[in-house]
Amino acid sequence: MNGTGHSFQENIQFSREYRCTPTLGQMLGQFLFVIGLFLPGGCTSSRHASAASRELPLPTESDLSRNPALTPDWGNRVMAKDPKVRVAAEAALVQGAGRSQPLLRRFLNSRNEDLHVETFEIIRRIGPATIPLLADMLRHDRASIRRSAVDALIDLAPETKGTQPALRRALRDADSFVARDAARALGALGKKAAPSVSALVKALSHEEPHVRLYAAEALASIGPGAGAATKDLARAVGDPVPGVR
Repeated sequence: MNGTGHSFQENIQFSREYRCTPTLGQMLGQFLFVIGLFLPGGCTSSRHASAASRELPLPTESDLSRNPALTPDWGNRVMAKDPKVRVAAEAALVQGAGRSQPLLRRFLNSRNEDLHVETFEIIRRIGPATIPLLADMLRHDRASIRRSAVDALIDLAPETKGTQPALRRALRDADSFVARDAARALGALGKKAAPSVSALVKALSHEEPHVRLYAAEALASIGPGAGAATKDLARAVGDPVPGVR
């Protein structure tokens, strides 16, 4: 026994327990250490993706012509199950913007429909730089490609003003969904679509009501610039479909 009423053995046991039990300060230090292990990984992952995209030089039109194997190779990267490979390829294409178009065009000309979907996602991320490619795709032999191309053009207005010749042609597309969205894309331009009034007036006679509807809406969005279509719009009031009249 000592002066505290505890035996020497009890004091030794207490001392051991005290050393084994972490203090609040020790616990906080351990917590911050563990957090520190995770934070660098989160910071470096984005840096690695950016660095990886810089390490992937985009093939030029000449490169792709000389070495056709480059197209499926890049397609495999975009569709890779490994997220690091896929993200690096997508980042390189997005950052390449206009320089990516030769490769993106070849993706859309492939028979891989899943690759088509991914390609249009990349095109949307790139933005206005892909407008010439999208306008060209309105002539594609696959209706699904034409549909996706014209849909993307709707969202890129008003930068799509120069695509009006292609959109006017698309108003006559055999696929009514392409024709409908061509009218929507023109309507998204508002008064800037005044050069397309005549083509929109003709679309008021389209056999599909949803094409007639969006043609009428496009003419209305043009405003005074569509004055020449007043009589045609008046006739549209007698359309048998409620949504058009």
